[in-house]
Amino acid sequence: MVMMQHLTIALRMLAKRPGLAAGRLFTVTIVVTAVSAVFTVANVTFLRPLPFPHADRLLRLYLQSPGRPEFKDANPLTPLQLERYRERVRSLERIEGIWSGERALTGEGEGEAEAVPAGRVTAGFFTLFGGEIEAGRVFTEQEAAADDKLAVLSHALWTRRYGADRRVIGRSVIIDGDAHVIVGVMRRGFEPAFVPSQLWTPLSTRNPMARTALTSVVTYGLLPAGGTAARARAEIDRVFADLVAENPALLKGWSAGARDMREAQFGAQGPAVVMLLVAVAALGLIAVANLANLTLADVLYRRADFAVKAALGASRLDLAAGEIAEALILAGAGGLGGLIAASWLVPAMLALDRANRVAAAQATIDWRVALCGFAVAAIVMLAAIAAPVLRIAGPGIAAAVAAGSRRASGGPGARRIRAILVTAQTALALVLLSSGAQVVAALHRASRLDPGFDPSHVIAGQLRLSANLFPEERDRTRFVERVLERLRAAPGVVEAGTTLNTFTVNFFFTTLIRIEDRPSPDGQPYTVQYRRISPGYLEAMRIPIVRGRAFDARDRIDAPLVAIVSRGFARRFWGDEDPLGKRIQRGNNSKVSVTVVGVAGDVRDVGLNLDAADILYTPYFQGSNAAAPVGLVVRTAGDPRGAVADIKRAIWQVDPNQPLAGVVTLNEFLADSLGAHRFRAMVIAACGAVGLLLATIGTYGVTARSVVERTREVGIRLALGGSSGNVWWTMAWAGARAVAAGAIAGIVTSIAAGAGLAALLPDVGGGIWKPAAACAAALLVVGGLAAAIAARAAVGVDPLVALRER
Repeated sequence: MVMMQHLTIALRMLAKRPGLAAGRLFTVTIVVTAVSAVFTVANVTFLRPLPFPHADRLLRLYLQSPGRPEFKDANPLTPLQLERYRERVRSLERIEGIWSGERALTGEGEGEAEAVPAGRVTAGFFTLFGGEIEAGRVFTEQEAAADDKLAVLSHALWTRRYGADRRVIGRSVIIDGDAHVIVGVMRRGFEPAFVPSQLWTPLSTRNPMARTALTSVVTYGLLPAGGTAARARAEIDRVFADLVAENPALLKGWSAGARDMREAQFGAQGPAVVMLLVAVAALGLIAVANLANLTLADVLYRRADFAVKAALGASRLDLAAGEIAEALILAGAGGLGGLIAASWLVPAMLALDRANRVAAAQATIDWRVALCGFAVAAIVMLAAIAAPVLRIAGPGIAAAVAAGSRRASGGPGARRIRAILVTAQTALALVLLSSGAQVVAALHRASRLDPGFDPSHVIAGQLRLSANLFPEERDRTRFVERVLERLRAAPGVVEAGTTLNTFTVNFFFTTLIRIEDRPSPDGQPYTVQYRRISPGYLEAMRIPIVRGRAFDARDRIDAPLVAIVSRGFARRFWGDEDPLGKRIQRGNNSKVSVTVVGVAGDVRDVGLNLDAADILYTPYFQGSNAAAPVGLVVRTAGDPRGAVADIKRAIWQVDPNQPLAGVVTLNEFLADSLGAHRFRAMVIAACGAVGLLLATIGTYGVTARSVVERTREVGIRLALGGSSGNVWWTMAWAGARAVAAGAIAGIVTSIAAGAGLAALLPDVGGGIWKPAAACAAALLVVGGLAAAIAARAAVGVDPLVALRER
């Protein structure tokens, strides 16, 4: 009951001071918005249970190629390895796998052929990841082992292509030219973002074709209750050692691994999320200082009112309770407003990094985020009123009554406290601004990197040439030749070619090689990136040939096997020697060699966020694989997006059932490759901008309040002949001095923060001096202007009126 009275009175007091209430509410809302938005991402990364049953027991199983120990270079298993794991690894309750890729979907009456993200999965994949049936059923282990032609649809595909018609069960659909029977539809929500797929067919580990064609099976294992990852890893190491002994030519030098599912999905993002959490924490401290200044000034202004209430019998606790009630009301309103704003902000934030599908799919405002938002609002408000409440509850209230001043200032001590708060928030704002400038500078440097090719007017897509439609290499070769002929004859097309690259951010193919007369120190093959390209690809990309020649019509299957290497590749293995004519063997134990006939310029064709790689190119027409996609690259004379219809038409003139998937312009691809950089740069820059705004408001408020408190002093100075300019300078300097002190402290802190940031995110780099100095100068200018503008009120003081002030 007493609390309700305090809350009612607090609402009335807030209504009487709407400007102050609005300022405090705005500050709390901004902070809660920033913290909640970043915490939503952190919640997905570190806290929120993965949306799968027994997620804490899930492991990602993978292989590491020789000389590539980092998880970002992890390789999926093959169907044969998956089968051996399922037979021999007993420390895992279940092992399931998925091969994913675009597949051509056609059928009577369902419209044109389209490329659908699809998966070949083991039968237990659905239940392992919590899939529930909407209609029909999933296939059984026996059906999967027999490689039966069955299909399960996602809810989204079922709705979009079949109008959610339940009679679709039992109908036939053509997938990559093969008729499959639709046996089930999954319930809404089962579209695992970590392996995008909307259509599933059986993965048979016993099918010889699958063993050779499906080379990338992403594999997951489930620990039994009470099982440990360490025990599973030890057994996997033993099983893999047996596999290496059985097939040393293929697996010698490779190693096996198993990683927690959360770490596998989000481990690479951890340092960036930690950085953003630190940034919003700093913003929260700035807000505390800002609000403390506002509240302290308000409390001191109303000190006589508090003294009167005390004289009438109000206890110190009663006086403090009124301020606490106001803080809680503002915290509740600011927390609610901040959470609503964050629900709008999070999708916009994640849109900055379109390649991060997993976080985008799972980042929602849940109870953890809501609890964090309200907790932050309460902590910020209660911390901000701590000093003012101590002032209320402290001694000296009777003296305020005796003074009878409505403008009691609390004396020089209170002014020093407010100046210290301005210094602190200025220093923190400078740290945020300089860190933001450091990250933005890194983004700017990355965006200006030369990709090694000309991305303008180039569009890329993927063709999947399935083994059943194109069983022989000559079939694939003839199809690609005819498509390229049609494309080059299409209006607006300048050049066209194919590559193994899919232009998917951070996805690339590697191969093992041995260099003739250049054995590796440990005797293991080298790992390099690999591209299988057609004539015309280098020309379409504008990748220069710096030595030798490009591939042309002579490089056929019946001609000597040739290769092109990147400049970095040539420098790594042959130094200053002429690489032309050198011999390279592909594979772990291959006896087939290719001869280097050309050296191409270095490229960053898997994203600007990665260094230029050592690349081996071989001709598409000297060997292709149905398991690998055919990346189509087309250079156009005009807008590449406008040429999509003509490109599809050219493909359909060769095969009306062949869809084009993954269409992206290379400018879009390069922009997406910097999505993670852009995300963290924009977030921390926004925190810095808000910090600057709050620091500026704090400087203005302290200076303006100082003018009000010292009105009588100003009047005396003016009455005694003091100049307006001197009075203005005295008031402005008081505020600017706090900003200058904050700038000095901020520069020192920024240098330390910059070193920590470079250690946390090596790609950001060092060089904090220039950003810190530039941001300090900006803060000094903005803070000085705020103090100068606020001090102008002192110039207009009427000495006679001021002398009557008490």
